[in-house]
Amino acid sequence: MQTSRVVVAGLTIALAAILVGLAPTARAATSLPVWNSGDYWVYTVTGEGGGAGIPGLGGSGTMRIDVVGVETVTVGSTSISAYRARMNLTIDADFMGQTVRMYMPGDQWYRVSDLALAKMSVSSSVFGAPFSMTMTVDPPAEIRWPLTAGTTWSTTSTVTTTMNVFGQIQTTTDTATVQHEVEADQSVTVAAGTFTTSPVKETTSGLTGYSLSYWSATAGNWVSQKSYNSLGVEQGGLELTSYKYQGPGLLNINILGLSLLIWLVLIAFVIIAVVAVVLLRRRRPPAAMPMPPMGPMPPQQPPMEPGAPPGMPPSPPPGQGP
Repeated sequence: MQTSRVVVAGLTIALAAILVGLAPTARAATSLPVWNSGDYWVYTVTGEGGGAGIPGLGGSGTMRIDVVGVETVTVGSTSISAYRARMNLTIDADFMGQTVRMYMPGDQWYRVSDLALAKMSVSSSVFGAPFSMTMTVDPPAEIRWPLTAGTTWSTTSTVTTTMNVFGQIQTTTDTATVQHEVEADQSVTVAAGTFTTSPVKETTSGLTGYSLSYWSATAGNWVSQKSYNSLGVEQGGLELTSYKYQGPGLLNINILGLSLLIWLVLIAFVIIAVVAVVLLRRRRPPAAMPMPPMGPMPPQQPPMEPGAPPGMPPSPPPGQGP
């Protein structure tokens, strides 16, 4: 009985821990999103760079990002595990003084450990001539998770850009230091809905102005990204219109330092132990009843002769009288 009580108590504690872990808590920071194949985000695009970070390209349009999977990409001399995302950009662009509609499919690689952009490649054609660009960031500009208001850090990277415009290939290499600062949470409303976000301000050396990326745990990505000049005037950016984000999955949820999968395994062991104890107790044979103490034996009576009346002593042997 004592063993059964201990096992049941262990099960109760484990279940209580699960309930505590699942209870709503005050939001303190935004955790690193986990992307899966099939996740996507669609944005409206406005302003300089088409909101896509493409130098010299301005205009308005839409951009869709679809997660394809995880693969290894080489940046500089380092191999990085990265999410590969397919990008489709449609934009009415101001290109060399003329407005043209451009369809620019491409790929982006985001480092799995922090979603920092490691590489981007896009291609298109302008007036029948090819246009393409490949950019690598070595190392990728780190994003420190969880995003906590007041946190600051900086990353120095070598940015290599190769552009092919009208058959003319040009490669440039620059060193840039990006200063990051996480601002206080803000509620942001875009076409896709209203989200609680953690804004990350990025200031890049050698460039005037800054950008703000509004990260949302619900959307699994930023729901808005804005660029500003040195006077704080908005220059353009992207806003989320629709998305699909599957999240980390139930078994990857962390509760009190352990994944839900580990908790389920522990609870399964506890349940098995309880069942085993109950079954063993049921199969155990009942204990024998103790015999009461026996008193003194009564005196033994001599055997009775056949035909003698009850209670009569036996006849003496022949030849013996009283």
